[in-house]
Amino acid sequence: MSNPWHVYMEATVAHERSRSRAYQLVARAIKRGELPHVSTQYCIDCGRFAECYDHRDYSRPLAVDPVCRRCNTRRGRTFRDHEITALYRAGTAYISQSGKRLGRGTILQ
Repeated sequence: MSNPWHVYMEATVAHERSRSRAYQLVARAIKRGELPHVSTQYCIDCGRFAECYDHRDYSRPLAVDPVCRRCNTRRGRTFRDHEITALYRAGTAYISQSGKRLGRGTILQ
């Protein structure tokens, strides 16, 4: 049986790698002209000027939506972020928001 802490950390590291790679691929696509610069786009949710591209799934790095910061915050975290959070909320690993490991039986908010 694997250590719950290691399971959580492996998932987190893999997620951060895919997230970083997705950002890099979007930046390259903008430089090559495959994606328009975000400042020339409108938010698909509210119609304001877009400020960033939103990834819903980092495994599809160029499937992005131009959104303003407010709508990006409102959309929340990506699908994979929720899976990682579920790892420790389900009791497989107890980790605080700061990344410090907590003892068993600690209630997380």
